[in-house]
Amino acid sequence: MAEESTRGLGRLQGKAAVVTGAAKGIGRATAELFAREGASLVVTDVDGDGLSELGAELERAGKPAEAVVGDVSKPEDAQTMIRACVDRFGGIDVLVANAGVIPLNNIVDATPRIGTT
Repeated sequence: MAEESTRGLGRLQGKAAVVTGAAKGIGRATAELFAREGASLVVTDVDGDGLSELGAELERAGKPAEAVVGDVSKPEDAQTMIRACVDRFGGIDVLVANAGVIPLNNIVDATPRIGTT
């Protein structure tokens, strides 16, 4: 985050958020914006290198954040992501389900097993 872009209006001050797919693109931009607005963050992605870079950037800016590498399509990884936020920040106020998981199914019939019912 550039120095001039680290100040927000505090709209998420005191809130805890999980942002999936946060290593790049929309997820990263969302995490950076939430950090500027005062949120405590758990950022997640399968891209460990990109996630480490984001975590270091947030740390340099003095933003409370934890990076959790994992795949949201795996229930045990998803549980780890959520548990990290609850354990570190006491709960979750915002969940941004941004990770790109594309099961070829509709939401009514979908199960944790991708693409099967």
